[in-house]
Amino acid sequence: MADTLLLVGRAHTREVAQRHAARLRDRDVADEVVVETYERGPSE
Repeated sequence: MADTLLLVGRAHTREVAQRHAARLRDRDVADEVVVETYERGPSE
């Protein structure tokens, strides 16, 4: 079984989230670390 960590945030957080994802990958926190962003939240 593989572990996946998903980092989710608004589009303007993409660069920071990708940096954190790289650090988590380097530390072998999960088998896969994925960053997804969105322009508008579900309540907007």
